[in-house]
Amino acid sequence: PRPAPPPLLVAGHVLLTPPAVFVYADGFRDEPVDITLNLPAGWRAGSGMEQPEPGHFVAPHYDRLVDSPIEAGTFDLVSFEAGGMTIDFLIHGTWDEDEERLANDISAIVEASAGVFESASRSLPTDRYLFLLHSGPGLGGGTEYYNSTVVHTDPRSFWDDERWGGFLGLMAHEFFHTWNVKRFRPASIDRYDYQNVNYTELLWVAEGLTSYYDQLLPVRAGLMPVADYRKQLADTIGGVVDNPGYGQDTLARASYEAWTKGYHRGPDRAADKANRTISFYSQGGLVGLVLDLEIRRISRGQRSLDTVMSALYDDFPLGGGGFTYTDFRARVAAVGDAILAERLDGWVYGTEPLPIAQALENIGWSLDREDISEDPVQVSLGVSIRGNPPVVRAPRLNGAAWRAGVNAGDELLALDGVRIGSGLNTLLRRYDPEDTVELALFRDGHLKTLGVTLDPALADHEIIVYEDAAQSRSQMRRDWLGGMDEGDE
Repeated sequence: PRPAPPPLLVAGHVLLTPPAVFVYADGFRDEPVDITLNLPAGWRAGSGMEQPEPGHFVAPHYDRLVDSPIEAGTFDLVSFEAGGMTIDFLIHGTWDEDEERLANDISAIVEASAGVFESASRSLPTDRYLFLLHSGPGLGGGTEYYNSTVVHTDPRSFWDDERWGGFLGLMAHEFFHTWNVKRFRPASIDRYDYQNVNYTELLWVAEGLTSYYDQLLPVRAGLMPVADYRKQLADTIGGVVDNPGYGQDTLARASYEAWTKGYHRGPDRAADKANRTISFYSQGGLVGLVLDLEIRRISRGQRSLDTVMSALYDDFPLGGGGFTYTDFRARVAAVGDAILAERLDGWVYGTEPLPIAQALENIGWSLDREDISEDPVQVSLGVSIRGNPPVVRAPRLNGAAWRAGVNAGDELLALDGVRIGSGLNTLLRRYDPEDTVELALFRDGHLKTLGVTLDPALADHEIIVYEDAAQSRSQMRRDWLGGMDEGDE
């Protein structure tokens, strides 16, 4: 449920994105497909499709063809067994060539992902999975397919521990889609309409819950310290609840408008998106967090969001019609209770605030704001800017600049007569909350001066461990984290 990467042809390799390469022919959708590539000398090819001989691919129908990108060229291939599957890593670009670390860490991610669905009666979704990895400067992101993924990373991911952690999160996200989206998905996109836009109100399930697990799975796999996860989760919480769109847009609407607003690239995109919309990825992920911890509380640790995901996997196999919100809600009610299902309505179709702090208390964690009383900057102008001289990308809804009449596209010149340049934060050190400053700016070639009353700076969130938490809460936390806890490596 995101734009697929375009076909790529450069010296040394080619990526064929099937929907952009192979024409859809109405009436032939269910016919077998046979593809043969004439490969240059020294080239190999890889895909999630069966490859009876080099460069020859077969698919049972068009749906499988367009869900199976093809990489051809010169590349490294790393293969290993994990979680009952054969995992192939096809790598084009620069990497550290540490096959052992790659195999060990990805194996742990694969096994942790499969563990989410251990209560399901269905077997594994595939016996072979292919990672098509492109490593190059500035690259990032990925797209899921039936039994493969195309992922991109900067080569620094292989030499920097923090970037490696982000890389593992990306791998977890795309691999988890092998179940969530590629083996069960919302009814309105269960069988894609290749000639029209495919709308759904449930991308917060498809992408949001996957985002929840892509942060959690590296912890369960023993690849991320719990303290690092707490920091990552606190940052995610801040990115959601401090977003000015929080409380204005609904997850259902944000999902439905993904193609018309979420991926909008018009000139007003920055201002509109920052102030009026939410992310069904991150906010949907926090719905997953709350559901998981509340189900564990209600069932006294006997059930979880994993149970809900396993039920979806069992009950709605791909091509069988897909699931609706009513179906998802019913499984939350069955695994949790009717009250939780009713509250879910408000989080998805309304703008009810998520009870994140209360949910974290179930596992002995406390949500708070960091102490910034000693920070050099105590105020906020309430704008995101770019360039030098700075140009306003978006004034924060109801923030200091917004209230004063600052617009997206304004060029900021001076604060109380002092040139801003690249030193806005340095200038803001001089002020206290509620101070009024004179802001000079250019708008449409005209000089304007506005009086701005500064807001207090907003502190980041942090999650603190209750040292004296009840044993039951500590045990629930350890179970949730896959047996890991503070201090475990």
